[in-house]
Amino acid sequence: MDALPVLEMNLAEFQLFRIYLAWSCNISLSIPTNGKTTKMETQKEVTTQSPSIFNKMAYGAFIVLALYYLIFNKSYTDFMTQFGIALVFDPFDQAIKWGDRPLYQRIWLLLHVAILFGVAIWFFFVK
Repeated sequence: MDALPVLEMNLAEFQLFRIYLAWSCNISLSIPTNGKTTKMETQKEVTTQSPSIFNKMAYGAFIVLALYYLIFNKSYTDFMTQFGIALVFDPFDQAIKWGDRPLYQRIWLLLHVAILFGVAIWFFFVK
């Protein structure tokens, strides 16, 4: 059985690692410098960003493709597949929790899921 590799680093690399670790965990850190202890406060800036244009374009493309399969090909399974995949590309800001989203976004996404399940139930049980 091989021994685990040993992580070797000098003091400067170790200090940088501690600073990064403190920053990523959002904690305060005491760093000794020249015999004095300096307290360093780390704070992450949380910014909300709008969804990428890729998500919006992919969501729209899968919706259009799903409608194409539904209207022109009459292929309900392909419609459900494309319509379901569209949900992966959430067109709204994914960093916002579900409860914090505006009401219209929650209604839009729930309506999307309801249409998907409605077509699935109709296809598998009624048709």
